Amino acid sequence: MGKTKVICFANNKGGSGKSTTCSNVGYGLRELGRKVLLIDGDMQLNLSLSLFDEDTVLGFAQGEKNLYEGIKRQDDLSDYIVHTSYEGLDLIPSSTLMSSIEYELFTKWQREFILKKGISSIKESGE
Repeated sequence: MGKTKVICFANNKGGSGKSTTCSNVGYGLRELGRKVLLIDGDMQLNLSLSLFDEDTVLGFAQGEKNLYEGIKRQDDLSDYIVHTSYEGLDLIPSSTLMSSIEYELFTKWQREFILKKGISSIKESGE
């Protein structure tokens, strides 16, 4: 089994195509036989909406199985993975509360590493 890779799509400007690019690259890698985990960190939920219907995405966003809750609790994010209808393509959905994550983390020690720690067991397992 090959080493797990992390690819990040980031740009502070909205509408630049991050979600579209991310979902298409993820789908393409899945078509090549790779297992892909997409992590939606955008409060607009566009990546999540590209894989699930609006009601399902709003359920994730308002529930406790989303990136915001996982980071806020400093949990292992493997418990926040939801399976899509595409074999080998999974997602950690976002929340509309992501805009306040900086405030939540302001007083946390080593806050810069919380996401890295949250995905470390996922990376190590190769799942």
